[in-house]
Amino acid sequence: MKRRSGIQIMGKLIGLIRPLMHVMAAAILLGVTGYLCAIFLTVLAGVGILQIMGIWQGAFLTTLFVCLAVIAVLRGILHYGEQACNHYIAFKLLALIRHKVFAVLRKLCPAKLDGRDKGNLISIITTDIELLEVFYAHTISPIAIAFLTSLIMEIFFFRYHVLIGLFSICCIIPFLFVIIISFSSKESITTIGYSFIPTSWSMDAYQYAFNKLPQIWRSYFNSIYITVIGTVLSTTMCAMYAYVLYRPDFKFRSFFNFLSFFTMIFGGGLVPTYIVSKQLLGLSENYAALIVPLLVSPFNIIVMRSFFKSSVPLELIEAATIDGSGEYSTLFRVVVPIAKPGIATIALLNALAYWNDWFNSLLYIQQKKVLQPLQALLMELQNNTEYLNRMAGMLGPDAIAEAAKMPSQALRMVLVVFIVVPIACAYPFFQRYIVSGLTVGSVKG
Repeated sequence: MKRRSGIQIMGKLIGLIRPLMHVMAAAILLGVTGYLCAIFLTVLAGVGILQIMGIWQGAFLTTLFVCLAVIAVLRGILHYGEQACNHYIAFKLLALIRHKVFAVLRKLCPAKLDGRDKGNLISIITTDIELLEVFYAHTISPIAIAFLTSLIMEIFFFRYHVLIGLFSICCIIPFLFVIIISFSSKESITTIGYSFIPTSWSMDAYQYAFNKLPQIWRSYFNSIYITVIGTVLSTTMCAMYAYVLYRPDFKFRSFFNFLSFFTMIFGGGLVPTYIVSKQLLGLSENYAALIVPLLVSPFNIIVMRSFFKSSVPLELIEAATIDGSGEYSTLFRVVVPIAKPGIATIALLNALAYWNDWFNSLLYIQQKKVLQPLQALLMELQNNTEYLNRMAGMLGPDAIAEAAKMPSQALRMVLVVFIVVPIACAYPFFQRYIVSGLTVGSVKG
């Protein structure tokens, strides 16, 4: 049987919502109204502050405070209603999908199921289908809510003032502008400069990057390798550090708590860090020089500790201990499943830090062709292209010819696209696990 694509499967899953379309419409309506309430909480609060300062005269302060209180209560009610509708849809459709799976399994004769791993079949019927709750409860309606809320706010901005509406649209223009420039020809940029409508389109910058800059692929590998390894190690260390700070029975909790807080406020500075990293630890000309300096983040530790305190009850750990669970078993089998949202959050922060880091490469890496990350390569190429364009006349005819071939302006934008796209793709991945982690331990059915 031909394997269906992901889009076809998603279309089939969305098609199952048709009998519950009225509930989905209610969820979208409640969600949009709730987000508008949350937005106008800050708007009305700003109006009140301006009125107290005497900058703007409008409604009475009593009316504003009453409106703020009503909107705040409505926000909670509407958010609860939205989530109730989404989960109602999710649980109804999960039951429907399980029914369909059981119906198909009944049609199969025992011979066709002979040799199949029964655990895998049970996992498909239970765990795998359960994962669809994230799709139905936390994916479809949020997309529609985000689109409608943005559209309503744009209309509101334009009706209030055209300039404010244009300014809100301008927030998404820079990245679109970068993409357009990356596809602009060198002649177009030379003739009319940067433009949303270039005189001619070209793939020369991308071809130049692929053909003339083989170092890009090595730098891509370096950045991905450093980001993945560094994120895993840093997230693990920060989470375990925060976990012992969260445990009241840890003997040295006060000291390590003070240590993390103190180092966040008072850093060692560049010179001591360089001496310790290069001379004491020997971090030079290796991947460790790009990973170790960013391993422990006091900010992430404090964030994770606060998450443990608010989301993981100590009674749960005590119950696990009474049942004979060891420390590592309690941590990885009890605490970690509950702490998935916090872990995903600090993992995203760590991934951003490692992906965007270029300064450590300047300090500790001389073998640029082997170990240089993508961000450092971008900085170097930008400086080299500027130097080549400036000094082409003095460097001889070869440099002049190379400078003439090089789409320097478009090339910079191509490199920006190369850098932005992977980390932009990482956001939905982490968002998925943040949302799925929020449902861990909740009552199903």
